[in-house]
Amino acid sequence: MMRRRGTPEIDLVGHEGGNAVGEHAYTLTVTDIATGWTENRSVRNKARKWVIAALDEIAAIMPFPLLGVDSDNGSEFINHHLLDWCNRQQITFTRSRPGNSNDGAHVEQKNWAVVRTIVGYPRYDTSAELLLLNQTWVLQSQLTNYFYPQQKLVSKERDGAKVTKKVRHRHHSASACRPARGRHRRGQGHPRRHVLHHQPRRRPASDPGIDHRAHRPRHRQEHTHEESPSHAGTSR
Repeated sequence: MMRRRGTPEIDLVGHEGGNAVGEHAYTLTVTDIATGWTENRSVRNKARKWVIAALDEIAAIMPFPLLGVDSDNGSEFINHHLLDWCNRQQITFTRSRPGNSNDGAHVEQKNWAVVRTIVGYPRYDTSAELLLLNQTWVLQSQLTNYFYPQQKLVSKERDGAKVTKKVRHRHHSASACRPARGRHRRGQGHPRRHVLHHQPRRRPASDPGIDHRAHRPRHRQEHTHEESPSHAGTSR
């Protein structure tokens, strides 16, 4: 089933550093299922007011309107306050099935690929560290969403112990994912809904600005020839 843009999965990543005693920071990860667009914001704890404030900030900077959010069954999400927030935003609120952690596979993958690979597993529990985390996410968003390709699984085939996967890669472009504000209405789709599938126009083969040698197929790498021991040392 093809998902529409604007239906992200959300999750919190703890920064307790192996010691859950006391207050420590969490990072909210919001990953759009259709495009892979990911935004992060860190909060001082799991209190609902911080989570909703982070969602407000992320919803304001997303390149397309939110149509819904999907969370796990944590108490930081399953509460009346988040439901009221979704009702005010006129978006759908769904949750994963209990005991089915793979229901949030998209955001879980970004928890590792973005959060853990950038800030690791130390404990962050001070105001200065929280500020630094959020400064990091603003910069990391540009790298993750504009320069890293998104890889999506198309099919998977198993032949005994061998598993063959087919994937599709997609790059985001600034013009495709940063539309002008105020040109769409919630529930009426997006005026640039097809632009992510747009292929850049290619120059004709006769264009003198193209170095055709760069487009020739590479030849097979030459095999190295090893001399026999009897001839070793004869050549200078």
